[in-house]
Amino acid sequence: MENEKKMKRVEVCIYGTEKCLEPQDEGGECIGMLLGRFADDDDLVFEIDGKKYHTEDFDEGDYGYDEFEGMGEVNVEEFFESEGASIGNCYTNKAFCGFDIEIPADEEFDPKKAHVVCRDFIYPDDTDEAMLVAFVYDGVAYAVGPEDSKECGMEQIWQADNDDEDWSDDDDDDDEIAKYGYIDKTGAWIVEPKFGDVYICKDGLAHVMLNGKWGYLDNTGALAIEPTYYELGDFSDGLAYVRIEGGGKYGYVDRTGALVIEPKYQEAEDFVDGVAWVKISSKYRLINKTGAYLVKQKYKDICTFNDGIAKAKIDDKWGFVDKTGAWVIEPKFDWPDDFEEGIARVKIDGKYGYIDKTGAWVIEPKFDYVWFFSDGIAQVKIDGKYGYIDKTGAWVIEPKFDYIWFFSEGLANVEIDGKWGYIDKTGAWVIEPKFDRANNFSDGVATVEIDGKNGYIDKTGAWIVEPKYDDVGCFIGDMVSVKIDGKYGYIDKSGTMIVEPKFDDADNFRDGIAAVKVVIKK
Repeated sequence: MENEKKMKRVEVCIYGTEKCLEPQDEGGECIGMLLGRFADDDDLVFEIDGKKYHTEDFDEGDYGYDEFEGMGEVNVEEFFESEGASIGNCYTNKAFCGFDIEIPADEEFDPKKAHVVCRDFIYPDDTDEAMLVAFVYDGVAYAVGPEDSKECGMEQIWQADNDDEDWSDDDDDDDEIAKYGYIDKTGAWIVEPKFGDVYICKDGLAHVMLNGKWGYLDNTGALAIEPTYYELGDFSDGLAYVRIEGGGKYGYVDRTGALVIEPKYQEAEDFVDGVAWVKISSKYRLINKTGAYLVKQKYKDICTFNDGIAKAKIDDKWGFVDKTGAWVIEPKFDWPDDFEEGIARVKIDGKYGYIDKTGAWVIEPKFDYVWFFSDGIAQVKIDGKYGYIDKTGAWVIEPKFDYIWFFSEGLANVEIDGKWGYIDKTGAWVIEPKFDRANNFSDGVATVEIDGKNGYIDKTGAWIVEPKYDDVGCFIGDMVSVKIDGKYGYIDKSGTMIVEPKFDDADNFRDGIAAVKVVIKK
């Protein structure tokens, strides 16, 4: 009987802000079936107790999934087809996925033994998007992913064959494994490929994963802080948040790796101007760099300070608070953004507009969607078309495009009738719409795609680098990564290949180094 096992229901949070496995009685209750999500605005459609609902669109930064609207009795497939949605299938509450694992009959679930090592989207047949989650409980590796390429659900659950496998690698071939390292601009290795994952962050440090745990690497290739963490953030104000134990809490370390604030938070954000938001007992609090609480108010959600104020949510409405916790703008919005150029975009009663820092309307809410202002101009959507307005709300360019981006170096890339081109601030075509995809200009160069191949053009539309690459990056400096015949290398602005294509993935160079991926035999 000593080997008897029992099944324990646990949940993996695949979206939102939770970052660990949680037992069902401590995590959110699986309240319904996620039937699908809209392709354009990320509304979600649920079935709960036999009734169908859809959420209000949550936009960037708002991951509550808790505002439901009744749909009534509808044919879901026809509803999706008419609204342009994708159909998926997963048990969810705040995007939790519920499943069972085996534990000894005489033990309870221990969150310290559990951690997620990979959460990523995969594309089973290059068209359908699905979530793959790999995790470890008590040294045993598990994964959950799509049942097949036609269902974007968490239907198939399996136990990994090799408990010691590094599940951060994303290759499907069991005989191969992906590793990351760093090269210089000649293509020579600065750090040999040995990491399960890497991320170049600010302040001269990079996040690196080794044997399923994260640490920091300096720009010489030396480990600045050994990989001992299950999760970590960028250094800001001299501190970085870390999660020390799988399924455990968050604390803060300094640049030597010394623990400055003990791990006790469910969530943690970067420090900005000496303060940071943390989540404890399911509410958000503001702390200083000693860990002392600065305000008594507890919030349902909160964002990082920007220009002295932060977005905060209470009773399902958003407003803005200062560093004392006082409301600068009372909570009344469905969603707000940070202030840019003195104004912020907000959503109220299903429409978008702009407010100033007193909360007064600068532009009344009447748009289907809006973007932030840049150089006095913002993109907006109304009645299914996109155009540009100024800070008075007057049209700079009438809404007539199928999609648009912001202006960069005097030009904006816009889509009309399925093709992309570039306009100036009068709305006149500078480069006629003929591309399948087009990005913003940077340093006089833009990446475009035509007939499935990518190249670079100048501001007259002339080719700088002919379209022959399967994938390209945007120039940051004098070199950029490109993909050809399944491998990545680096070219300069003349199109000359500087580092031959031999990598399976490649990041842009920053401070003279670049992270690259190679797939090697186990």
